[in-house]
Amino acid sequence: MAARTIATGIGTYQNPAGVWTFGQLGDEVDVHEDDLERFDRLNVIQGAEPEQKPGPVEGPAVPEGDPSEEWTVKELEAYASEHGVDLSDAKNKADKLAAVTAAASA
Repeated sequence: MAARTIATGIGTYQNPAGVWTFGQLGDEVDVHEDDLERFDRLNVIQGAEPEQKPGPVEGPAVPEGDPSEEWTVKELEAYASEHGVDLSDAKNKADKLAAVTAAASA
């Protein structure tokens, strides 16, 4: 069951019990999971931009080459995460760089 708000003048949808029904502009309705895609596709006002759903959040990219002092803490953490390096004992950037460098040369 998913709550949706009718954005068009009137909208037909399948409720959680599987019964086809309708709602009017501004009504908040519960939509059956099998009808969600159709409902979201049709529940837009002509000419209006559909609401963009946020995509996955991407972390910082891992720089090319070997870890170095120029790398930021976030880049060191991304490298560690990608390569399975444990940084739980690292207290600062120097500790993180040492752990990542040791793992890279191993």
